[in-house]
Amino acid sequence: MQSDEVKKHIEAMLGGTGENKVKVELATDDFNEIEKATLAQIAPYYSGRRYVVVDGSPVDLSQHEPVAIVNVYNTSDEILLSAEDFAFGGQNIIIYNSDFTQRYASYVAYKMLYNEYNYQKAQNWKLINNILYIHGFNRQSLVEMIIKPRTFAEVEKTSEFYPWVLDYAVAVAKEIVGRKRSKYIVEGSPYQLDGDRLLQEGLAEQQTLKDKLIGDIFII
Repeated sequence: MQSDEVKKHIEAMLGGTGENKVKVELATDDFNEIEKATLAQIAPYYSGRRYVVVDGSPVDLSQHEPVAIVNVYNTSDEILLSAEDFAFGGQNIIIYNSDFTQRYASYVAYKMLYNEYNYQKAQNWKLINNILYIHGFNRQSLVEMIIKPRTFAEVEKTSEFYPWVLDYAVAVAKEIVGRKRSKYIVEGSPYQLDGDRLLQEGLAEQQTLKDKLIGDIFII
């Protein structure tokens, strides 16, 4: 989900499209407030994943504010090469019996899994106050973490929260635009400002969507 996508959706819902399109009074600060208010509502319920490549240890992840570390992957291909060496005779294993092929293949598979187990067992990590300590990894590592979204871009389109976020952003936008339009009175004009209506709609829709967060679609 991109910020421009949300902005265009809001403008289309409030201002319409085509020849009858009406300009929506939303400044950059207003849009930032919409984003902040929307993401604050889903923060207790939604966590996204982020991947970052890091060098060495310790690593300061405070800018990402991770909720948890899912896994840390060694980006080195050394284990793959050692496994290939073994599979293609690097260990020079010789088994003389009538069932050579099957037994050798089984032993190779077992040995590769055993090597992988010991390799992973020697590696570990710990997250303390947003500082990641890594042991046993060579060069760069890929960190998979759980984060709370701070921008619309961190809400995945495949998430069940995607349509909810769009709806709530529109509801907050209605409140902001409604409050702005309610400050003005147009006399002697065939057109009337709909500030009060938008304000009430926005507040009501926000409450409905908040109830939905703790209702049927997001409670497990």
